[in-house]
Amino acid sequence: ATRGPGIDRLFTPLKNWRNAVVEREGLDPVVVANNQLLKEIARSAPATLDELRAIDGIRNWQVERYGDEILAVVREVVDEAARAGSGRGRRRRRRR
Repeated sequence: ATRGPGIDRLFTPLKNWRNAVVEREGLDPVVVANNQLLKEIARSAPATLDELRAIDGIRNWQVERYGDEILAVVREVVDEAARAGSGRGRRRRRRR
């Protein structure tokens, strides 16, 4: 039940965000969010803090501290995917 632009499209921007946080705050990457958690976030593409909180493996402090930033990354990628898809028909009919 994937909704949104797909794991691969979201995983890299989430990783880039995490790496920026690591640089900014001097933390270990796994403290901010390990790759498995980033994949779970990418898979579910949460739109709200409650949806983010529901993701397996995320901690309350991560939601409190980084939730808005994570949702902003997801929203940006989802919006970009929607813009890219809106110009051309999402489902192309095959010609026979």
